[in-house]
Amino acid sequence: MRFRGACILLTAVALIALSSCSQETANEKAMVTTVAASSDSLAEPTTQTADTPPVTLSSLPQKATSVQERPHKKILAAPTDSATVELSGARLAVPIHAVTDTITLSITELQDDDIAKLPSNLKNVTKGGGAFRFLPHGNHFAELPARIAIPIDSTLIPQGYRMRDVFVYFYDETRHRWTSLPKDTTSHDRLVASALTTHFTDMIAGVLEVPDMPETQGFAPTMMSDVKA
Repeated sequence: MRFRGACILLTAVALIALSSCSQETANEKAMVTTVAASSDSLAEPTTQTADTPPVTLSSLPQKATSVQERPHKKILAAPTDSATVELSGARLAVPIHAVTDTITLSITELQDDDIAKLPSNLKNVTKGGGAFRFLPHGNHFAELPARIAIPIDSTLIPQGYRMRDVFVYFYDETRHRWTSLPKDTTSHDRLVASALTTHFTDMIAGVLEVPDMPETQGFAPTMMSDVKA
């Protein structure tokens, strides 16, 4: 009788232990399932793939300005040498000992919409109807000026005016106006207007139209060199 009671007691203890082990195993499975689910949620695919490289500043399309795409030429000028650069009929000639340091000179051919607005009485007669940008900006000369030549389209000269009325005009960035340069020469054969300058900027060949009135007789752009834009 005592032996049977002991057996029953041992059986009950074994069942309780087995039930506890089963519960722990079930809990471990639940934990594994939860961790796996969490891991799956963190492993969602990103939008970046092997076919879509990371977007960087260098990979973005760079918008080029219209002026950068215009025809241009450049040359190195040193104080001990003369230098000349030409483009589409425009010419820049720098004599020896003119520049104070070695610099890069350049000419860029501009279109009409690249330049500052002209006043209504200043007619652009530059060949092609645009302008030429001479660089570097500013004054880079000692005492000897450079010679600028701008090609002329004679068909653009207003009626009643002649080649002798064509002057070289430069855009004054400080005063925001077009100003004529003292005339050097005007070639009827080569159809160019020349001037001397120590300052580089945008330049055109232009004719200043004046009213046909008695008080304007004998008028010349050198009498009023500044033309406000």
